[in-house]
Amino acid sequence: MSNSYELEREVRGLKNDKIMTERAVEYEKNRWAAKLNGAVGKDMKDVLSGKVKVKLSFKERFNFKVKKYKNKFKKMFCKNEEGFV
Repeated sequence: MSNSYELEREVRGLKNDKIMTERAVEYEKNRWAAKLNGAVGKDMKDVLSGKVKVKLSFKERFNFKVKKYKNKFKKMFCKNEEGFV
């Protein structure tokens, strides 16, 4: 009986944490969007709400992936933060 009560309490706490996190994320989205006025603010709200998808060019995607793998490689093989010695 005690385990069931503790489990229910944990599940309830998890649900409440999830709700609070969703509210905090929504609040931050709205706060950042409100900081910008005019067309830029509207664009930001549209992107954050999912109405508009941001598309990158092939060159931008390629450069991003190269940087990502370069950083992964550094983290895997380098002891210091500057890279190879």
